[in-house]
Amino acid sequence: MTRRAAASVGFFVAMLAVAGASAQQRDRPAAGAPAPAPAGTAAIAGRVTASDTSDVAVRRAVITLIAGDGIETYSTVADADGRFALAGLPAGRYTLLAKKGGHLTSSYGARRPGRPGTTIIIAEGQQLSDLRVTLPRGGVITGAVRLPNGDPLTNTQVLAIPVSQASAGGRTISGPRFDTDDRGIYRIYGLAPGEYIVGALPDIGRGEAQRRSAAEYEDAVRMLNALQRQPAGRPAEATPPPEVPTVGYAPTYFPGTTIAASATRVRVEAGEVREGIDIPVELVRMSRISGMVRGVDGQPTQAVQMSAEAVGPPLPLSAALSARTSRPEPDGSFVITNVAPGSYRITVRAGGVTLGEGSVSIRGDRQTEWAVADVVVQGSDVEGLVLRLQPGLTFSGSLAAIGQQDAPTTWKGASVSIRAPRSETAVVLNGQAMGGPTPRSAAANEDGTFEVTGLQPANYEIAVTLPPAISKTWSVQSVRVGEQDLRDAPLTFEQGSIANVRIVVTDRPTELVGTFSSASGQAATDYYVVIFPADRALWHPLSPRLRVVRPAGDGGFSARDLPAGAYRIAAVTDIDGDEWRTTAFLESLVSASVTVTVVEGETTRMDIRIR
Repeated sequence: MTRRAAASVGFFVAMLAVAGASAQQRDRPAAGAPAPAPAGTAAIAGRVTASDTSDVAVRRAVITLIAGDGIETYSTVADADGRFALAGLPAGRYTLLAKKGGHLTSSYGARRPGRPGTTIIIAEGQQLSDLRVTLPRGGVITGAVRLPNGDPLTNTQVLAIPVSQASAGGRTISGPRFDTDDRGIYRIYGLAPGEYIVGALPDIGRGEAQRRSAAEYEDAVRMLNALQRQPAGRPAEATPPPEVPTVGYAPTYFPGTTIAASATRVRVEAGEVREGIDIPVELVRMSRISGMVRGVDGQPTQAVQMSAEAVGPPLPLSAALSARTSRPEPDGSFVITNVAPGSYRITVRAGGVTLGEGSVSIRGDRQTEWAVADVVVQGSDVEGLVLRLQPGLTFSGSLAAIGQQDAPTTWKGASVSIRAPRSETAVVLNGQAMGGPTPRSAAANEDGTFEVTGLQPANYEIAVTLPPAISKTWSVQSVRVGEQDLRDAPLTFEQGSIANVRIVVTDRPTELVGTFSSASGQAATDYYVVIFPADRALWHPLSPRLRVVRPAGDGGFSARDLPAGAYRIAAVTDIDGDEWRTTAFLESLVSASVTVTVVEGETTRMDIRIR
């Protein structure tokens, strides 16, 4: 059994048994059952403490109760002893959150901060007391940012970036900003437990600056003096000095590298202070990337859109170094300047590009040709790069409806998108997500046909957007070519274009519901419910057959819109990030799981007792 299934490290997989006489039941949901009218007579009360094992109160924490519809909220502030109360509540399902500056936002029933909590089910007139919410302090990382001569780098932003986002691209999530003070000292607080890379983002010297030696300055002075001595109208005889490399400051990561992938990871626990995480910042040489763009026919072309995108973590727009790109020359040659050391993706797209006198017009929906090159810059120029355009691939088919109601009379407003999964490496240009393959989409015609164009081979996920008039009662059931559901394997386009896709929507959703209870019959809420395919061939990170849910206060759980088939269900006490999407993690659950078969268009019930 793997570490996640071992109680000795604080995690275990619960041994499950089917509760009651029936191993599996299939029930159709009650039709037309009216929802109970809000009574406004229930109340809850409890206390906020620093941890499960500590009775230390967290004073003045903000308590928010969020209704299951996500719209109604009720808030209060805990008193000096950490106690809180909310009254006049309607019956319903709620999530309880606690927040305070410098602490980690927590949900009632969550194993750790930032994890899903337990849904609270409140009946009409019910009085719930003695609820306990833990609100630990966040971790702290602190150190100094200095120049090579020891001078402090003041007013400089410093980020702690989770390792999982080290190559995620995009802009930083909004939140408090942490800058160095007059001594170059920074202090980042409120961090969730985990590993981080720590980066300093100088806001000085990010343009192209020349760095000359004393001898080079003397040569430049001699050249100027020689030019001044030349008689008027006579050509200059002095030889100009050689080109001087340009330098600048770039985002720098602990312990002093401009390449995020080479940064040392810093681990911090809740309430821990990691000191001495110092970051030296120095000027780095800026390089040039040059080469040629050729069209699909092999001929040089300049009617393209180019970008040079630094692969790295999310950064604020104001902090990113700008690699300067320009339109290729008529002979297809291009030069990209001001490139700091690091990894880059050079992307070229053609089609929909119209060149004018000093202007360029770009129609992104018509860009159907592409070329990509990954380049590593290590302080010297990169020359001779050839980017040859290739024709884009297509993803085409039609939408169809199968259900009890009449099919929609028009599919206008629906769309199909092929996009890079969020977990894939993205790239950054000036702090903005530009990378991975460019997402492509197409609006459906009235008859439901669609064609997504301009795709390049890469990992993708399929997203179907239905207009409100349809999505109220219909949801996606399958995305098939022949008998194969395309969601059951990674979508890569390695075999070329994909045609005759049939996207089926249904008004009879498939759902797996049930309850978790302890050996004594009490609701078991302290678990994560992992639902995964019984067939290992269907295990892949983007599968719609993989789900993790938390039981509600009555032990009930639900997973909606599951593709029909055989599944396993397991209960674990905790999960780290997206590990539940990995083959190794799922394999560790097999021996302690129970099986269930989900039937198309039906609600399958599975009540489980934890032994």
